[in-house]
Amino acid sequence: MHRIAWKIIALAFVCTLALVPRGMAQQDPSPRLHPPGILIAADKHDEDEEHEHGRRGHEGMPIQQHLERLTQQLTLTDEQRAKVRPILYNHAKERIRLQAELATLRLDVPPLLEAEPVDLAKVKQQFLAMATKEADLHLAHVTAMQEIRKVLTPEQQQQFKTLQGRMMHEGRREHQGRREHHERD
Repeated sequence: MHRIAWKIIALAFVCTLALVPRGMAQQDPSPRLHPPGILIAADKHDEDEEHEHGRRGHEGMPIQQHLERLTQQLTLTDEQRAKVRPILYNHAKERIRLQAELATLRLDVPPLLEAEPVDLAKVKQQFLAMATKEADLHLAHVTAMQEIRKVLTPEQQQQFKTLQGRMMHEGRREHQGRREHHERD
């Protein structure tokens, strides 16, 4: 009986892993992988716009567009723009790499849960590896934001902090709305 209960729990967890990311991916490509406090909300762009605007940064927004938004909101100088651009570019590359690694780790879970018997130690190890990658993803974002802050004047740093707080609040509200929408479907 105990073994059957564990199998049911494992099956429920696999279903959750398999279905929730797909549902969330249909609503927004990466909201749960990105930490709260992002500077920009996800914009919906089609593939033609991607080619028109160039490389992508946070949440699918082209890096150049993200830089323009920061320039406008913080009144960045040309020198500051030149320093912020590589920070955004490197962060985008790091984010893509970490998301790919996390997706690969997720793919390895179902075979572990289908094994007979399920090796709970291996499953736990896999979940811990996934949690570590998610933490790395959050830390990469925080690190990039701190690098950008170093480029700013004290006044701009205060504006940046206010902007981050506002975006964090909006991000939470959007995430809650997506969750409620998902629960209704």
